[in-house]
Amino acid sequence: MKFALLGVDEDVWRLAQSLAARDEHELAAIFEPGDYARELFRLAPHAETSAAWDTLALEGVVDAVIIGRGAPVETRIEQLKVIVQALVPVVALHPACEYIVGYELEMIRADVGGTLVPYYPGMLHPLLRELPQLVGSLAPRDHARESPFSLGSIAHLAFERSLAVRERDAVLAQLARDADMIRQVLGPIKQVSAMGNLPDHGPVQLSVQMTTTSGILARWSLEPVVEQPRGLLTLTGSEGKAICQLPPDAPWHLKITGPVALERVYDQFDEPALLCEQLAATLGAAREFSPAWLEVCRAAEIAETTPRCIRRGKTIELFNEELTEASAFKGVMAVGGCLFLMLGLLVLFIVAMVEGVGIPAHRFGLWANWPVYLFAAFFGFLLLQLLQVFARGNAAKRKPPTDKPPPEKHTL
Repeated sequence: MKFALLGVDEDVWRLAQSLAARDEHELAAIFEPGDYARELFRLAPHAETSAAWDTLALEGVVDAVIIGRGAPVETRIEQLKVIVQALVPVVALHPACEYIVGYELEMIRADVGGTLVPYYPGMLHPLLRELPQLVGSLAPRDHARESPFSLGSIAHLAFERSLAVRERDAVLAQLARDADMIRQVLGPIKQVSAMGNLPDHGPVQLSVQMTTTSGILARWSLEPVVEQPRGLLTLTGSEGKAICQLPPDAPWHLKITGPVALERVYDQFDEPALLCEQLAATLGAAREFSPAWLEVCRAAEIAETTPRCIRRGKTIELFNEELTEASAFKGVMAVGGCLFLMLGLLVLFIVAMVEGVGIPAHRFGLWANWPVYLFAAFFGFLLLQLLQVFARGNAAKRKPPTDKPPPEKHTL
């Protein structure tokens, strides 16, 4: 596969190293290399660097674009929208933007039929997929004993994260990633509460409590670095524990202490290779990419909700709704309908006051025809409901045919 890099941070640099080491992949273009310019040009000397990034919107230039973090928010949002609308497959480092913009990007992707894939280190780790089956954390309560390593009824999950950089933005970005890991192990999260201190400058102290749709409690806490930054996930059940050590630069380790003990070290895991394999399967329509973009957007929503939880001192409910253009249109129309009703009542109140006081306003032509204007406004609002029908028709025309021939390859 031919990849382009747009914005290079530490995570993208590690991906680039892995991709360049494989003959079946090629770094075809590099944009906004940042602090990694010299290393990248040494790694991929034939990669295109002189063209503008918007040439990536030409279909067929590359097979996929890897978009890193670190650029100004407005710039990165514009780039994501342009490239996704151009039907160029995108791998975006999570969190790539605010969650509400992420939902908008998902609606754009669904509208045009494109490919938008999230990524962060550890997202595709087999431990996150095996753990729920091993201990039965996602199984119904009455089937908790089907696995020999079952922990019985799951009581809670504790996720301790130590970071070398404890600034606000870095902590919330890591929380967005860890919240998705918790979702993979326990299922969707419906409630969030938090305690701590989130200053704009200086070290952060933070503890976040989450409740899943199945009623299991999860706690995420920021801990001091003892030897090196790492994550420690502990899943506690009625009959044992599962302890997962998640170091950033070493194999992950799983230890289960229960009716049947288990200890496993994941030392043969190649995440970039798995990412490329799943991306190729997604582009070939063999299967959907997991986790989906919408799922990591919900994890980003948890991170962005945390400051509000601390500020208000309340638990905030998450609805986990699937946002579509139709639902957004209905929401706008509902708000518009309420506004029209309020304005209509205000007009009627003003008319009643004027007529009651006896002000001779009927001598003015505009005032004499106020019922016509009010009716025309409400009728125009009802006509706006037809926009949804036209939007559906245009969306169907924009979607590419499934049996179109492969696009012609262009050069940058």
